[in-house]
Amino acid sequence: VLVSNAQSCFTRPELALLGLDKALDDVLISSEEGVRKPAAEFFERALQREGIATDQVVMVGNDATSDIGGAANAGIDGIYFNTEISPSDDALTCERAALSCRGADYDAMLEFVLGRR
Repeated sequence: VLVSNAQSCFTRPELALLGLDKALDDVLISSEEGVRKPAAEFFERALQREGIATDQVVMVGNDATSDIGGAANAGIDGIYFNTEISPSDDALTCERAALSCRGADYDAMLEFVLGRR
């Protein structure tokens, strides 16, 4: 599920162009939902729509406050990727994240999700 602080008029066509719309179970966009990350309610909506609990999901994001902090406020573990588009005031590691990575470390994310760490 994609949970995004974005404008639907841009995001939905981009997802379709890349074929990602078919790869996602659901897409929640702030401009449609009337709520934005880091509000816990935004993450809770995604959980409710999928019918899953907080221990069945992980948030992967590159913003320590909106992504990881918002997920944590909803009781969801987060994986933080500090990338070139992360907010400039974000620390290299996010203390609220269950896993912090420098860059988009998909191997580390996969190991974490599969319980190998």
